[in-house]
Amino acid sequence: MNNSFVTLSTVMLISSTSLAVKGENLPKDFSPQQSKAIAFTENKGQVYDQNYKPRTDVLFGAMAGNMAFHLKTNGVSYQLYRVDSYKEVEDLHALTSSASGKKRKEIDQQTIYRIDLNWVNANKDFTQTTDQAFEGYNNYYLESCPKGALNVRSYTGVTLNNLYNGINLHYYEKEGKLKHDYIVAPNTDYKQIQLKVEGASVSVNKDGSLLLTTPLGKIQEGAPIVYQNGKQLKAKWVIKTDSEGSGVISFEIENYNKNLELIIDPVTRLWGTYYGDAGNDNANSCATDAAGNVYLLGATDANTGTVIATVGAHQTIYGGGAYDAFLVKFNSSGVRQWGTCYGGSGMDVGYSCATDATGNVYIAGFTNSNTSTLIATSVAHQTVYGGNGDAFLVKFDASGVRQWGTYYGGTGDETGFSCSTDATGNVFLMGNTSSNTGTVIATAVAHQTVNGGGPDAFLVKFNSSGVRQWGTYYGGIGNEYGYSCVTDATGNVYFTGDTGSNTGTVIATAGAHQTIHGGGPDAFLVKFNSSGVRQWGTYYGGVAYDFGHSCSTDASGNVYLAGYAASNTGTIIATAGAHQSIHGGDVHDAFLVKFDASGVRQWGTYYGGAGSDYGHFCATDATGSVYLGGYTNSNSGTVIATPGSHQVTQGGVYDAFLAQFNNAGIRQSGTYYGGAGTSYFRNCSKDALGNLYLAGMTTSNTGTVIATVGSHQPLHAGNQEAFLVKFTSCVSLSPNVSVSATLCEGAPINLSVNITGTATPAYSWAGPNSYTASVQNPSISNASTVHVGVYTVTVNNAGCIETATTQVSNVYTTPTVGVNNGSICSGNSFTIVPSGAITYTIQGGNFVVSPNTSTNYTVTGSSSEGCLSANTATSSIVVNPLPAITVTATSLTICLGESIVLMASGATSYTWSPIALSSSVIVSPSISTVYSVTGQDAIGCENATTFTLNVDACIGLSEYTKSTGIKLYPNPNNGLLYVELPFDATLTILNTLGQIVYNSKYNSGQLQMNLEHLAAGVYVLRVQHEGSIQNFNVIKR
Repeated sequence: MNNSFVTLSTVMLISSTSLAVKGENLPKDFSPQQSKAIAFTENKGQVYDQNYKPRTDVLFGAMAGNMAFHLKTNGVSYQLYRVDSYKEVEDLHALTSSASGKKRKEIDQQTIYRIDLNWVNANKDFTQTTDQAFEGYNNYYLESCPKGALNVRSYTGVTLNNLYNGINLHYYEKEGKLKHDYIVAPNTDYKQIQLKVEGASVSVNKDGSLLLTTPLGKIQEGAPIVYQNGKQLKAKWVIKTDSEGSGVISFEIENYNKNLELIIDPVTRLWGTYYGDAGNDNANSCATDAAGNVYLLGATDANTGTVIATVGAHQTIYGGGAYDAFLVKFNSSGVRQWGTCYGGSGMDVGYSCATDATGNVYIAGFTNSNTSTLIATSVAHQTVYGGNGDAFLVKFDASGVRQWGTYYGGTGDETGFSCSTDATGNVFLMGNTSSNTGTVIATAVAHQTVNGGGPDAFLVKFNSSGVRQWGTYYGGIGNEYGYSCVTDATGNVYFTGDTGSNTGTVIATAGAHQTIHGGGPDAFLVKFNSSGVRQWGTYYGGVAYDFGHSCSTDASGNVYLAGYAASNTGTIIATAGAHQSIHGGDVHDAFLVKFDASGVRQWGTYYGGAGSDYGHFCATDATGSVYLGGYTNSNSGTVIATPGSHQVTQGGVYDAFLAQFNNAGIRQSGTYYGGAGTSYFRNCSKDALGNLYLAGMTTSNTGTVIATVGSHQPLHAGNQEAFLVKFTSCVSLSPNVSVSATLCEGAPINLSVNITGTATPAYSWAGPNSYTASVQNPSISNASTVHVGVYTVTVNNAGCIETATTQVSNVYTTPTVGVNNGSICSGNSFTIVPSGAITYTIQGGNFVVSPNTSTNYTVTGSSSEGCLSANTATSSIVVNPLPAITVTATSLTICLGESIVLMASGATSYTWSPIALSSSVIVSPSISTVYSVTGQDAIGCENATTFTLNVDACIGLSEYTKSTGIKLYPNPNNGLLYVELPFDATLTILNTLGQIVYNSKYNSGQLQMNLEHLAAGVYVLRVQHEGSIQNFNVIKR
């Protein structure tokens, strides 16, 4: 087992029928199997209250006797019914006129009472997984669900995953009773589990059971059963009262080690059935196929209708003689598919059956019938009865149609005790023989071509068409009996039995585990390759009687040997430190031993108590566990059965038993199986889903000890009855499935499943749109509406299979974002306005922007569900430059009383201040004035500038000469002198000494002369033009 957990297991028992308030209402057929077994039915709206309103808080409902059970989102409710009175009414449904007028009883008044056990501080987001579904479904059309509650399924159990952190709660039915287990993972605080009781007072009985007392009666729950590491721990109920006066129950466990790996309830019976009539019926073998079906083989003397053989079967009538063999096929739910007799006028017994990869089933056994083709087909390997009892081997297809059948035997006695198939479709037959006639038993070049003396074991290989490939004796001068053969994955074949021979290497090879006969009969184990060449062989036994009865291989190539031993000498049978290293007492103990593929013993153990214990079979599973079974009359503590197992005490004189070991030889669990009579396990088979089937014989007729309610044959019919029982050894991994919280179109769908424990199972997903995946946490890219639906994951832990589901309810459409574009004048702002989503994200974070240059801004959006837009929108903003406004005039300074034209340029329209609208204005200010002009270009962009016009009194010394048109101002000046020339001229400035202090040529127009470097005083400005000279006095202040 790979999982680590502890189970707190309690069984609900009803001590009296009571109850009295309104509660939830189940449809009359809410639990379709309620008359047979407890079925947990999902609520899809069909559960309602007294006002016919849907109870959405109810997850599952079930009926257990007269008690309704509701598993809810916050706890569980137990609701019982009591009929207080009946009334007689006319039977309106009478089918005949003679029945008219008859009265029938109808409930007049009934009392209902409900008890609630609510989880305190439990997780709200726990998930649910279901156990095996019952066949079929129901549809409901009720006032609470007028549109219908459709495809309502019922299950054998339900698990609430992570109800508390690290704790799962599993509800199921066992032996007709409602059970629940708390599965507590390692390093988890079990004290999280608390239940608040409403509707009943709570107390603890002296025996440790919990008593819930209501006004009308009592309900009793047994003391909590807790076990860890194969040992039961002491546990008790704890009751406290909360602030509201309600009882709150919890657990207290002694010596609980939260760090240890724990195995709880590892083997649980799923169903069991008798198979037989009033006479004697034995089941000797069972085998499973890849489809989950199981075959049961044995012998019967029944000849009653279809008790054994179904209509249309290969042989529907008992052949006569002491016994006929029978073969019956069941599906995984225990429903018979077909059954057939196989035998003639003599005695015919089926001892072994095996299936192949294509669904065929082979049976082997003993016959002394010599009747036409009842045993052998017309073109078989051996069509004629050899005499004195022959082995037989028969092949059927999955529908029960015989493909071929053959005798196998000579003039002596032969019995076919075992058959096994390999991966390539060959079939091996193994048993014992006393014939020594040519090549009837052994082929010409076989390992051993002649009988060694007395009865010998034999092994023969056939292909799938029934053609013998080779055959060999196996035995010396003593007696050998072969009981079991098995193949491994590489085509080798092992067989075992017991031997009285002690002759050289006839039985054991040199260097084998035990090369010398121990005394009395010894068990033996031998390995052949697929060609019939012996690889090794060994004795296994001491001085007393020791018998090998079964062998089985595992996936790693190891081989297990099971049987029973009377020897109690050192480590001949059991190894030091084994589960049971000392013989338990009485004559025989069962034993189990493991060898590797080379024949080296790994470990060995006894299994038995003070009585007699017989190991009849061993079987392995994909997890590495090995099972030992047989029958026992030991009743010594936990020697046979472990605490909390299916049946912890012996029921009769001899009970069947089943023990589970891991590959290291550590016992995981053990159970009795039997009632007041005698019960034997003869054989077992493991299916691909981790289920274990066991076949046997019983004389017990005690309730549901052997057969479950609702099984194929729940009642014992005669003296000695065959039976078949199905167990599961799987420990729930409690798969918890989740999917991406919000699924948006185009985004990935992330599926995930979490499990408890440290197992490494295989995963298989299936979902809408033919989706499949084989990883634990797959992802689906580019989600769309085709992915809406239910996704199911199958978790396969070495054959132990569980499923869980999750649902994609909607894939939300991703928004498409749009956005405005525009243009602005430099220095202005722009408002970006997106559309198509609910919320937006913009580059830079602001929706009002003022770029300096033309810029693109990106915008994304999200829907109300949080889905990001599939596109990124771009807002393109063009920034237009402002017009460059300039003002020109003929002069920067005018004389008082003059006018001048100011001309604006660089735009298409202008506004002057303080004047008017025009590109040019004529001004005549009386003082120096600053003029403002605003210009607007063709696209509306505006800019402004100023122009300063100076006004001068023009009263300086000869500063102004109208005749020449020369102007100079201001005069006097402070260092800057403006001169306007109507022509090109040379300007020279002379000081009062007649010295030239400035000289330069100028073109016509306005010019500025910088006189700041001159000292204050009077200067002469001389203007020379084409031979003409004019002088002006200039005053520098």
